[in-house]
Amino acid sequence: SLDTRGTSSSRSENGTRFEEDPFQRINTNIKVGYQINDKLSIVSMGSYAEFDNSYDSGIYLDGRNKTLDKNYRLSISPKYTYAKGSIEVNGAYSRYKGNRVKTDFPSTMDAENYVIDAFIKHQFQNIYLVGGVNFQQNQIVEAFNIPFGATELTKITYAETPKTTLFDPYINAVLVSGYGVNINAGVRLNTHNKYGNQFVYNFNPSYRIKTPNGYLKILSSYSTAFLAPTIQDLYDVTYGNVELKPQESETIEAGLEYTWNDLLVNAVYFDRSVDNLFG
Repeated sequence: SLDTRGTSSSRSENGTRFEEDPFQRINTNIKVGYQINDKLSIVSMGSYAEFDNSYDSGIYLDGRNKTLDKNYRLSISPKYTYAKGSIEVNGAYSRYKGNRVKTDFPSTMDAENYVIDAFIKHQFQNIYLVGGVNFQQNQIVEAFNIPFGATELTKITYAETPKTTLFDPYINAVLVSGYGVNINAGVRLNTHNKYGNQFVYNFNPSYRIKTPNGYLKILSSYSTAFLAPTIQDLYDVTYGNVELKPQESETIEAGLEYTWNDLLVNAVYFDRSVDNLFG
């Protein structure tokens, strides 16, 4: 629990004292695990978080804005271990409730989130493999605000269902050779209900050369990324914009790393290009 009193988020030009803007943050969690046998285990966790905040109306402008955010989360994670790897499933459910009724822009929001990540780790001699699927669903259950010209909170009617769904199969492999060559490579298919399908890749080779007093490593990487707007970016009652496009990027990197006894020197060059940057 963090509780702060005696501060203001703004101040006047002539030194007039503004009212205090306290805030309180509370986080609680409980985690329970059980080892069923030497191969199978399960862990579950529950958490609750609350943020109670007061703030001013702007620069040199006192205000009586008060917000209350609550978040609930439940998760479960079974794991099966075998001789050369493991199979794991991580599932979680979250519920968010935001109250902005006592602010300059009154509103409320109730949203929920589901996440399931199932994957397998396996070792083939000097190759380590991770493959799995990730599923996420975010939805605004209901939201209220005061429309222009009105005086009471009204339930928001969206032009499209305020929901985002992602289903991402992925695979990643790491080669650790005995002669200095290491390669990390992976591919992921982002499947989004609003933005369709998008492949992303990463390829990171390196070569390590032993020296009398250390080593010289030559490293490089190429990767792409796909970042869809969050459900808040799209459907928030104040700043949401359903016309946002997903952010796509490409990164190229190359460098050297050199050690001499306890001295380490490295130099890296990278170039990144981003399309549809949003903030």
